[in-house]
Amino acid sequence: MYNSQSTVGLQLLGAHSVHLIDYFVQPFRAGVYVLSRDGSTAHYIGRSDYDLRDRIKTSSQTQRRGRLPYTHFWYQYANNAVEAYRLECMLYHKYSPSDNDVHPASPEGTNVSCHICKK
Repeated sequence: MYNSQSTVGLQLLGAHSVHLIDYFVQPFRAGVYVLSRDGSTAHYIGRSDYDLRDRIKTSSQTQRRGRLPYTHFWYQYANNAVEAYRLECMLYHKYSPSDNDVHPASPEGTNVSCHICKK
């Protein structure tokens, strides 16, 4: 799924089992994540502006449209919410994940638009 040379700025860590989120991901950090049902396909892209660990745990436990549960994740920390949003947009446009129904929303309280599609 992931090639570190393919998109400048992306340095995802993983794939890891969703059972090991607490082991790998620090709490109270902004960042982005990818969830997969097979360990190789990006099925869902998300971010957290405040607590990446909690967000991955919550998202990985959510059943989507009656599909199989997520089994693996990748993640990357960000310095702030705007950086996390930009990374999320890169991942969203690169992988077009099947479980994301809409384009990522900009961080609350900002007027940042997607640097790829300008949404």
